[in-house]
Amino acid sequence: MNRCLRWTNLHWYFIEEKVNESSGLSRILVSTCGKVASKDMLVRFFYEVCKTMKTTKFRTCYTLKLLLTTLFLVACNSLHLPQSVSFPQIPGFSEPEATLEQGPFAVNKSPNDNREYRALVLKNGLKVLLVSDPSADKAAASVDVNVGTNSDPESFAGLAHFLEHMLFLGTEKYPAPGEYQEYIAGHGGSHNASTGYDYTNYYFDIDPANLEPALDRFAQFFIAPLFTAEYVDRERNAVNSEYQSGSENDGRRGASAYKAIVNPRHPYSRFDVGSLDTLQNKPGITLRAALLSQYARYYSANLMTVAILGKESLDALELLARTYFEGVENRNRRAPTTDEPLFADGTLPALLAIEPIRDTRSVSYTFPIPVVREYYKAKPLNYLGNILGHEGEGSLLAILRARGWAN
Repeated sequence: MNRCLRWTNLHWYFIEEKVNESSGLSRILVSTCGKVASKDMLVRFFYEVCKTMKTTKFRTCYTLKLLLTTLFLVACNSLHLPQSVSFPQIPGFSEPEATLEQGPFAVNKSPNDNREYRALVLKNGLKVLLVSDPSADKAAASVDVNVGTNSDPESFAGLAHFLEHMLFLGTEKYPAPGEYQEYIAGHGGSHNASTGYDYTNYYFDIDPANLEPALDRFAQFFIAPLFTAEYVDRERNAVNSEYQSGSENDGRRGASAYKAIVNPRHPYSRFDVGSLDTLQNKPGITLRAALLSQYARYYSANLMTVAILGKESLDALELLARTYFEGVENRNRRAPTTDEPLFADGTLPALLAIEPIRDTRSVSYTFPIPVVREYYKAKPLNYLGNILGHEGEGSLLAILRARGWAN
């Protein structure tokens, strides 16, 4: 029953294209289970960036998931790269306002929650959620970017996922490819990232005393990544290995089979992990140039949210957020959207049978439902989730178990 509910909500999320974390979808899931610019243009661009921004630097789990998935979705910012990089023009966007600063805002919480919260928007449009917990045995942070595999160019399937990998491989301030990872691991922490359909999430936890140095390294991912050419080929092999290992995973196989029956014009139907075949130089554009274009187009402060949890006071945490994340460039970007329905007319109802590798049996039902974003405060899907996902006496699952149809 849990799996059925998980797939029901997940497929609604794909059908509607956009997920508002505060609508309750994430809670249900958890609780129940361009054109390349010329070299001259590049030089002029790089000069203007350096002149206006000075020099900064840039560069990619699950106890914190419940906290960190409540983030708003966002991403993007300026690149500070060698002049040999072919940096693309991204036309069609207006200049951002001089300042977008808002807040702080009150955050509703349970009367049994002793932590303190603060929400605000930095002057660059980046949304911030702060959590002060003096009793915490770990500090943590997460940046969520409001773009995922739905942004993949048709000629570079898996590019968003590949970009996620590349951000771990050095920034201008910390150019060593493993420096961030080594610092986190050396101070009792862990780190990871994930790329979904309409989000990319980066996160870490660490010993509380080392939060500030970790934030300094982490924020550079979104300020000045290197995308070092020599690591591009190495990392595409790592992505390809991830793709190949997933071919023996029943969950991945099921998702791939599902993509085969959805509307082929919908972005969700595309292959999104990436492989050696899809992540390679193409006529007129290299893979690295495509990475730079993807980053410049979507990794913008107005498409990002950061959540920071620490033992410090809210004022101290706010100072950390301003110090390390106000340098993220606001390029005033827009998240990708589509008007295509997930299922083409006449394709539903449909039955999809999948032969698993493991000895397992399951059934999932998918129901397209109306958009409920405007009802996020009432959270109607939470009620449905609790009703369908309840496992106590008299529940649907209890009846199925009594008949031997579920375990």
